Amino acid sequence: MIFRNQLYRNEPHNEIFGDCQRTVIACLLDLDPHAVPHFVQNQYTTPGYDWQDAMEAFLNERGLTYTEIQLTGEASLRDVLSTRISFPDHYYILAGMSPRGVNHVVIGCGDKIVWDPHPDATGLIGPLNYGVWEMAFIQPISMKRVFQ
Repeated sequence: MIFRNQLYRNEPHNEIFGDCQRTVIACLLDLDPHAVPHFVQNQYTTPGYDWQDAMEAFLNERGLTYTEIQLTGEASLRDVLSTRISFPDHYYILAGMSPRGVNHVVIGCGDKIVWDPHPDATGLIGPLNYGVWEMAFIQPISMKRVFQ
């Protein structure tokens, strides 16, 4: 994994949306952030674009898939990070609220945040603005059930 800072901070008043999501994907895949589409920005600038579908397609092209788990927003960050994970040495993406008041993602491993792509690296302070925490894993696409 490479550690990179996000290229864009969230400035919706200027129609610029933070690229923490693509940056953590890039970090986990050892890519430069420019090599990953800015999924969230495209959501706001391209009619009919679904950033989650686009991210899944990007990963599928690389033989990977994205698995997300939602955790109750009533849990504290400490509780979320203490969630028992059978493989505590695996990286995961953790989504919650930043101290800047916007949804944000960081990289966790075991019971720690190991990388925050935002330049101020202040982490997360609470659940996402829709009331949950999200923990996600990038896995081989062979783990994805395909319906025929």
